[in-house]
Amino acid sequence: MIRPEETDRVTAQHREVTSETGALQTIEQIKRLLGRPQNLLEGIQALLAERDRLRRALIEAKAQIESMREEIKKLSAPPLPYGIYEGPSKLPDHVTIKVDGKKYDVQIANKAINIADLNRGQELLLNGAFNVVDVYGYEERGELSRVLDVLQDDRLIIRFRENEERVVHRAQPLINEKVKVGDYVRFDPKSQLVIEVLPRREVEDVILEKVPETRYSDIGGLSRQIEQIRDAIELPYLHKSLYTLYQLRPPKGVLLYGPPGCGKTLIAKAVARALAHKVREKLEEKREAIELYQMLVSPQGDFPWERFQRLVHRVHPAQDPSTAASEEAPPPVEAERREKAQQWLEAYLDEHGVDLHLLPVELTRIEKLLQSGTTGHFINIKGPELLNKYVGETERKIREIFQRAKEKAQNGLPVVIFFDEMESMFKVRGSGISSDVDSTVVPQLLTEIDGVEGMDNVVIIGASNRQDLLDPAVLRPGRLDIKIKIDRPNREAAREIFAKYLLPSLPLHPTVRQEGESREETVQRMITCLVDEIYSEKPENRCFQLVYADGEIRTLYRKDLISGALIAGIVSRAKKKAIKRYLATGEQGIMFVDLLEAVDEEYRESEDLPNTHDPDDWARMFGEQSQRIRAIHSLFMRQPEEESVEHS
Repeated sequence: MIRPEETDRVTAQHREVTSETGALQTIEQIKRLLGRPQNLLEGIQALLAERDRLRRALIEAKAQIESMREEIKKLSAPPLPYGIYEGPSKLPDHVTIKVDGKKYDVQIANKAINIADLNRGQELLLNGAFNVVDVYGYEERGELSRVLDVLQDDRLIIRFRENEERVVHRAQPLINEKVKVGDYVRFDPKSQLVIEVLPRREVEDVILEKVPETRYSDIGGLSRQIEQIRDAIELPYLHKSLYTLYQLRPPKGVLLYGPPGCGKTLIAKAVARALAHKVREKLEEKREAIELYQMLVSPQGDFPWERFQRLVHRVHPAQDPSTAASEEAPPPVEAERREKAQQWLEAYLDEHGVDLHLLPVELTRIEKLLQSGTTGHFINIKGPELLNKYVGETERKIREIFQRAKEKAQNGLPVVIFFDEMESMFKVRGSGISSDVDSTVVPQLLTEIDGVEGMDNVVIIGASNRQDLLDPAVLRPGRLDIKIKIDRPNREAAREIFAKYLLPSLPLHPTVRQEGESREETVQRMITCLVDEIYSEKPENRCFQLVYADGEIRTLYRKDLISGALIAGIVSRAKKKAIKRYLATGEQGIMFVDLLEAVDEEYRESEDLPNTHDPDDWARMFGEQSQRIRAIHSLFMRQPEEESVEHS
């Protein structure tokens, strides 16, 4: 057995022999190179190249070792905590921070950080010794809370989670921001600060920042009602000075009532759009007057008389201003023109509530409004969105909606609050039709309408199919002052509505065109024939038979149930029939028979609509309110000889 000592000795002897052999080989190489000078030079160059290669390899290895050392240092470094800035400390060069709800006075390790630039609530990056090394923004997450009270200083009383209440401070961005009771805020429990005011969820769901695109021209057959509502809403807003001069109080609200599908909602949307459009025109007009006045009082440059004349004509179309004289008038006349123009502009600006000392401020405000593209707001309220099963929640939502409307109206822009299906929210109190919620919801609405804060620039429009169910206190003068009935269309109105949907630009089947007839004439003839067909009192057009309590019997024809929505449905059905025929046969265009079949199908679907359990209620909804109804009978499928009246 070989011992370890003998192994080591043999290994050492092998190394000596190898070393001596290597040395002898190197000496032999040198001897050979000395014998040949050319080979010596090449050998030296090879050795130098090898040396450089080894040096580069050593440098690269050293760099890799340093990189690995830095990586190991990073991976083994302790985690850096975050803190929330509270404010300056009483100690010099220190700040007060909060970490996990505990306060610390720490130093600033980064000299580039200025204490004066720090704001309460900002996140700070700390090192292992809790010294500040960097500054970040604000926490983007937090608890959803609600403001219960606003204290005198920068403190708030909030409620978050279930019923937990807490007194907290505002973060720096909220110091100068208006916070109101009921606002939703984002609360950071770590810093005990309120970071942000959040939109009111219930109100934001029903507010349309952009007014609807519906125009008055999109509505057919309601020109008289449109004129009424324009006089009630647009005139007081666009000509406030005249209402003030005549000591006339503008109406607070308008009620649109009538059968369903006759255009109440369309009118409300068109009012909002038209009002916003008029407001934009007024803002542009006011901006023009301010700019002209500034140019007039400035001694530099020539005054644009043509531009001024256009403004005068725009404000008073019938007025021919005496200032519209020749521009080559002698200096005394020119001075007189400038004086009259200045008087006119000052009177205009004063009439529109513009302070001459604050023209730049007003001009900036107008420019911002015009650039934003928002010159009005439309708040669409529907019963299911407003009503809540929890006690007091519906009343709170009403308060928040009106509060939001008043906030939006503070910048001078009109706000239209539209209550659709108003009878579902504000029924007669004590009627027993619904729960006792009406006893508190109706007074809340009345309080908001009659509130001491005023309703400047806020207009209420209500729509109802059953105005008889509305509480009388809502309808009295001083609240919903104007009542406009939107009735079913007559023949002429029906033709106008059909013309809104059945356009000459639509594909028409060749069989409907007569020789020498234009597309417009063809469409007009089709509409006239179709309306005559619908409004005919022939037996085929009978729909229902009403039996009144006194025994009187009345037959309802198709014309008695027609509405704008039904006309739109008829044209849509005819278009679908034309599309299906084209896909099946390749024949393009609408035929008159498509319209006739669409009329039949549309009315057939109405056969099961009457509520036979409460016929009186159904009749009132559809506009039949003359006297009590005992029964309703369908006449859709009956022939004249088969019809009979069943008296119950």
